[in-house]
Amino acid sequence: MDLAAIRTQITKLDCANQHGEALKAAGKAVNTAQNSHGEQDPVFAAALVLLGDVYHMMNNLDKAKDVYAWALSLNTHPNRGQVLNKLTAVYLDLGDPQQVEKHVTDAMGVSLDEAEQIWLWDNQGRFALMQGRREDAGTYLQQALTQRQQTLDAKHPDLALSLRHLAQWHQYCGTYQEAEPLYMQAFRLRISAYAKKHPLVAQSLADLGQMYHILAQYDESESLYEQARATVADGQGRDTLRYASILDSLAALYQDLSRYPEAEPLYREAMAIREVHLGNKHPDFAASLDRLAHLQHSQGDDNNAKGTQQWALDIKRQALGNKHLDVADSLDNLGRIWQGLAE
Repeated sequence: MDLAAIRTQITKLDCANQHGEALKAAGKAVNTAQNSHGEQDPVFAAALVLLGDVYHMMNNLDKAKDVYAWALSLNTHPNRGQVLNKLTAVYLDLGDPQQVEKHVTDAMGVSLDEAEQIWLWDNQGRFALMQGRREDAGTYLQQALTQRQQTLDAKHPDLALSLRHLAQWHQYCGTYQEAEPLYMQAFRLRISAYAKKHPLVAQSLADLGQMYHILAQYDESESLYEQARATVADGQGRDTLRYASILDSLAALYQDLSRYPEAEPLYREAMAIREVHLGNKHPDFAASLDRLAHLQHSQGDDNNAKGTQQWALDIKRQALGNKHLDVADSLDNLGRIWQGLAE
């Protein structure tokens, strides 16, 4: 079995936004490797990583995590650092700092080739940003971008990833004049590399929409969010978590513009999508409740806001524990709502 050829095929299918076909190809590779080589053979572990890659492309983070973890547990993959980096990236997307720290530490303890060292810097930068270590984050992310610029073709889509992460760092630091051109470069690279309805194209449109939202360029922001919304709707569907995320961004824009009747149905639609995918006890479902409570509070509807925010708080306490920062945020929000009721 030629895994290199299968990887090339999957990459082409990804660029064409044909993720269903990519999943079939990766699943077939895993089955063939399992039947022909057995689960203790390095070929099987490498095929599992291909399957994990497709799940990650599809934003199915839980399945990507499980498949990468399976490949790692076999201890037979020829490039352990690669699997650690991929699993770390999934945990970063899931927002799990404990697992990120564990896998970053493990990756630092193995021999890495040049490509995997770049991925480690990228992961370290994102982790530092998650922890609020701005200087460290900027150093790692700039290293990753510089090295990719030196080693990859100027149109390689991995450059867009580094450009986006460095733009996010500048946005976090408030240096918006530096962030905007980086987001734009990432968008242009993705437009040239991927199909028009690809989720990464939508992601870049949403990034730019958020940037213009921050800069109070509201017409441009709304247009970009709507383009991102249409891209995901046509490319992946209206019942996906990606679509829910863009609905939230557009609703937040409408809320800031006091267009409350337009914001509320978007928040509720996003919340319904998360309930289907994640259930009503998941922290991300609670985050949807937070947004709805904030909107209700903004409209002076504190009686309903109180119940919505309390629901979010109860979910977070159960899922995250009383000492989690997200629980503290919900308590703070609830306090403001009670203050509004008392006035």
